[in-house]
Amino acid sequence: MDGRRFWGAIELLRGSAGLRIVNELPLEDYVAGTVLGEISEQWGDAVLRAQAIAARTYALHRRAHPRSADFDLRATTADQVYLGIDGET
Repeated sequence: MDGRRFWGAIELLRGSAGLRIVNELPLEDYVAGTVLGEISEQWGDAVLRAQAIAARTYALHRRAHPRSADFDLRATTADQVYLGIDGET
């Protein structure tokens, strides 16, 4: 987790593929920690707002159509880059 700070609860799950770390948190905290993982803060307020809408919409879609029973989204480019508290602006 690279020393990053996160909101919510951290769960450690053991499965056949090994250990999985899951961060369970409210949607708006997730969105706040995702925007700067996807775009630059220097692109301006309108772009930041649009990215927040896109991040929220994608997260809600993944919640409705999860790939796993253990989690909704990956914190990487496989879904959206979630940076946690350190990614908030």
